[in-house]
Amino acid sequence: MTFISSVVVGFVAQVTAELPAEVELPTEVTPADAAIGLIGWMIFISSAMLWWRASRRVVGGGGSIIALRPRDTSFWTPALLLQTIGVFIVTFFVSISLSLGAMVGLGWIDPAAETKSGSLLFQILANTLAGVLAVIATLTYLLARNPNALRQLGITWPVGDGRLGLVAAVMLLPPVMILSGLVSHFVEYSHPVIDSLEADKGVGVFLVMLVGTAVITPFVEEFMFRVLLQGGLQGIVDRSPSESQFADEQRLAPEQNVATERMVNATDLEDSNPYAIGTRPLAESSAQVIATSTTVQPHSLSWWPMLFASAVFAAMHIGQGAAWIPLFFLSLGLGYLYRQTGSITAPFVVHAVLNFITMVVTFAQLD
Repeated sequence: MTFISSVVVGFVAQVTAELPAEVELPTEVTPADAAIGLIGWMIFISSAMLWWRASRRVVGGGGSIIALRPRDTSFWTPALLLQTIGVFIVTFFVSISLSLGAMVGLGWIDPAAETKSGSLLFQILANTLAGVLAVIATLTYLLARNPNALRQLGITWPVGDGRLGLVAAVMLLPPVMILSGLVSHFVEYSHPVIDSLEADKGVGVFLVMLVGTAVITPFVEEFMFRVLLQGGLQGIVDRSPSESQFADEQRLAPEQNVATERMVNATDLEDSNPYAIGTRPLAESSAQVIATSTTVQPHSLSWWPMLFASAVFAAMHIGQGAAWIPLFFLSLGLGYLYRQTGSITAPFVVHAVLNFITMVVTFAQLD
């Protein structure tokens, strides 16, 4: 395997906690290895070009990498946030306990042989199912409190944000890759998904793992850490008196306000994506994007909710080697996407792409 393909494997191992920390270099370069190396170099070069363009935009124009979008006035309160997180946590642990108990009763899991591939697979499935049920229960609770919760939480799927997520994945991949490659040499790494795939290399197991790891897990984690934790804290900050000065400074005069709410469509999303070919430049300041409707509030530029959510996200991966270090910085990137767009789509796409690459490379490297 070429050096760059080795770095790719090491990176995705730490980013999504799916691969071993150390990858041995084969003596011969196969066509698959060469293809991975070529793709890796293309990603590195593309990332460098995108960061250069973004830095010129920020330094030269004084704006941000992604324009800050308007959003509805936050409905979050400290009490509601605590209740909602409580619903998620309680539902998750009750669901996983019941699922594991049922699987043990059916003989699918052998408590005395936890390292067997079958037991590991069912434990991973129970964890995935618990996450799905926790999201459903939490959304049901929020919708009962606020019928517009889905839109206000950013549970929307604009086409433009999917493209933005792909571009963001290219930007975030190499920097975190370099950091991951550095830390992976100091801490031994292991993960149940790797153990399960190594014990059972069947295509069926791989496909089940792929769906759970590259689709379900990214959505559950982005919902928990970005939408609930970061979004909830950000919403509370936006409602606090300490942020009112920012809102007053960004609000247009009454005669300048637009009477109708702006609907975010594909064209609007292109305006906030500085990397799509043929799009217009970003607004020179967030005020130009924010104050477009009387039905939305100017959004706070506070960083601490994003930092706090990223710290918790990283802490949840302590015990998986050094994965928590690059994951913290990855989470900052995902948090920035959610803060600027107000939608789960872009961070979900980044998370899903990285997990997908991880699973494919892992399966391809198994003997």
